[in-house]
Amino acid sequence: MRIEKTEKSAEGNMGVLRAKLPGVAELQVDERGKLTARVTGWAADGQGSSVEHQVMLTDGDIERLLTCLANPKSPEISALVSKLMSENLRNTLRLSALGSGVLLTD
Repeated sequence: MRIEKTEKSAEGNMGVLRAKLPGVAELQVDERGKLTARVTGWAADGQGSSVEHQVMLTDGDIERLLTCLANPKSPEISALVSKLMSENLRNTLRLSALGSGVLLTD
């Protein structure tokens, strides 16, 4: 996967998409090309309000997480988890890249 910077920003169109997501994803790429993904989500606490949860992963963390999830004890579970995680991560990266004016290419 490669991340390329473009001159276009579709931030105006992202509000509608973000409203449909259960959390907010944010991607940052530093000057060395290191990727950091931060996902913030809210869960109901049973008392009428919600609790914020935040996960921050570096590119190495993402690779290790996908590797661990793709190697459970059962081959069927392994295939399912691997497919689910890679598609969800790719979709999150694409949506975030679209909003920040970055083109994600395979």
